[in-house]
Order: sequence, then structure tokens, then C-alpha cells
Amino acid sequence: MRRSAHIARRLRGRLLGAWITAGLAFGQASAAEPYRIGPGDVLQISIFGDARLSGRFKVGPDGAIGFPLVGALTVAGETPAEVMRKLEAALAERIPKGSSAAVEVAEHAPIFVVGEVDKPGPVTFAPGMTVLEAVASAGGPRRAREAERLLLPLIAAEQELADLRLAHFSGQVQRARLVAELEDKPFDASGVPIDPLVASDAMRRVIAAEADLFEKRRALLAGQEAALRAQRDSYDPEIESLTAGIALYDEEVRLLAKEADTQEGLLKKGLTVESRMTAVRREQAALQRSLLEARSYLARAIQRKLEVQQRLDEARQLRLRDDAAALRDLDAAQARIERRIMSAAATLDELRQDGPAPVEQRLSATTYLLIRRGADGRRSSGVDETAELRPGDVVRVERRTVFRAAAADPGAAAE
Repeated sequence: MRRSAHIARRLRGRLLGAWITAGLAFGQASAAEPYRIGPGDVLQISIFGDARLSGRFKVGPDGAIGFPLVGALTVAGETPAEVMRKLEAALAERIPKGSSAAVEVAEHAPIFVVGEVDKPGPVTFAPGMTVLEAVASAGGPRRAREAERLLLPLIAAEQELADLRLAHFSGQVQRARLVAELEDKPFDASGVPIDPLVASDAMRRVIAAEADLFEKRRALLAGQEAALRAQRDSYDPEIESLTAGIALYDEEVRLLAKEADTQEGLLKKGLTVESRMTAVRREQAALQRSLLEARSYLARAIQRKLEVQQRLDEARQLRLRDDAAALRDLDAAQARIERRIMSAAATLDELRQDGPAPVEQRLSATTYLLIRRGADGRRSSGVDETAELRPGDVVRVERRTVFRAAAADPGAAAE
């Protein structure tokens, strides 16, 4: 698995490197020498002093343009500055004195990229363009059909197996966290078996994430419990105050009852008046109402304190129930993952045995053929990806499959 993954990474890395190189170099003109005009280019010619002669002129296959008052003017192989001087000399007797010409390349003749590329056809040319830039503009090299048929399914199978093994390891670490929460113990992942086929940095990230989650959940529960305890304890002063007040009320009621008895005895002896007796009875009734209200307030305060205590007890019980349910679901999910790991491993073994040679021994080589028009016709030559192109060039991209002997070291892949 590691060997084919190494080859796949190298193939992807080479393609990515090519694209990055193309992106950095694309469109940079060569500063070594000025650009020389070729067939297919379009020139923008401006004659200052006679606007009727200004316009765009395409260079024909013979390397010449047709210019008013001059006729056929050969420009191929010359720089825009040289064409400007040639025009000024040719028009010296035909335009007002003091007029001047300006020549620039408005459009370059395209180049053509054909063969094993995603988008064969014409590509807009820029001075200094290399073969690699042109191939990148054509979508990059087309992947070999054999590699796509054999290598990509193998890579996908290896990735699926790696993902499943990482998911299984993550589940084991999660289980250790849930058990620590259920048993109200510190989180410790040292007992989780290390999977040698899972990257060590990935395992460290999983353990760190679960440890962070454990601390956050514990801090959240502690905060909830602290808030509920504070709310519960806030009723204690009220209960104490009401209890003390009720005791005073009880004492006052006892004294008033004694006073009422005394007044009643005096009334029978004619030593006091009825109104005094009535006042004492009224005061006694009012005091008893206040006592009843105080007892009611005390009962409500005690009830609210009990309700908060119940919420405090339920907070931890709810966390334990949630953890127990999560642990049950996790064990079921781990069993399913283990079955999928067995199936993925069997599929991977079948893919490794596909074909007369293992897929990891198959490599794809890319070659470039440059077809360029010269004075004696078109010529073909093999070039590398750094070769500079000219307008009208044709680049043929060819790919071929090569084989190499299996290396003893999976990382020692031959180029």
C-alpha cells in the first residue's frame, strides 16, 4: 500500500510541479533578444500624419504584408523597430514631411499543442513561452488510460482503508473519553492501541482533540453545577431570616394569648372595658396572619431550594445518561467499521494482484516533439519542457508506459 501510494504521490507531485512552474513562467517575455516577426502575426501600424495609412496588417505565409502606397513589404524575421524604419524609408516620398511610423505586434500567430493533452488545439502565444507553458495552457498531459484504469482504483482503495483505520482509532480514543466521563476520572488515552498503519501525527491530533473536548465538557459541567449550587445556597439566608422571624412571631403570639387571657379575666371582674379586650383580640388575629404568611414564605423558599438541588442532581445524571447512550452507539459503529476494514483490505489485495505486473511498477513517461517551419520546410525534433517556442510551432505530446523492477525499499522509486 505504501509503495503504490508513494508512486501516486510522485506522479501527482510532478504534475503539480509542472503546473506551478507554468503558472510562474507563463507570459514572461525573453529579454535576451527582441522579438522577430513571423508569418501569422498581426501588426498594428500607425502613421502619424496620415491616419488613412494606419491599421492592422496580417503577415502572410510568405512573410510579407500588403501596405498601401508600398505594396508587398517583407517583415518576417525582422523586429518591429526594423519594420518601422523600413516603412518610414519607403514612405518618405509619399507622406508629409515630418510624419513618423509606429509598429507593434498586436497579435502573435498561435502555436498548436496536439497529442496526449486534455485540450488539444491552438494556444495563444506569448514571447518567451516554453513547451511546459504551452502544455499547461492546453490542460496539461492527459493521464494514461492504463494508469487511470489500474492506479486510481488502487489509490482510492488505499485511501478508503486508511480513512477507515483512522476512524476506528478515533472511535477508540472517543470511547476512552466517554469512559473517563462516566467514571469521573481524568482522561487517559495511553491504553488505546496504536495502529501502525495510521500516521502518527494524525493519531496525535485525534488524541489532542478528544482531550480538549474532555476538558471543555468537564469545565462546562463544573460551571453549571457551580451556578446551581450558588443559586441553591442563595436561599439559605432567606430561610434563616424567615425561621428567625417565625420564632419571634410565635413568641409574640404566645404573649398576646397570655395578654388576652388576662384581659378576659379582668373583664369578668369588671376591671377593664370591652374595647380593650377587643383590641387585644384584633392584634392577636393580625399577628397570626403575619405568622401564617411567614410560614408560607418559608415553605416556598424551601421548595425553591429543593428544586434547584434537584436540577443540580439531574445535571450530572443527564451527562451520565448521554455518555452511556453515546458509548452504546459508538460500540455499534466501531463494530461496523471493523467489518468495513476487513472488506476494504480484501478489495485492496485483489487490486494489487490485477495485471501481469503490480500497478506500483508501472510508470508513465512524457515526451515532446517540436515541429517548426524553417526556410527549407518543417522539421521535427525532440525537446524538453523548457524549450522556448516560436509563433506557428506545433508541439506533439506523447506518453508511454514503462515498467521498472520492484524496489526493496518502497521509497526508492526509480525515475
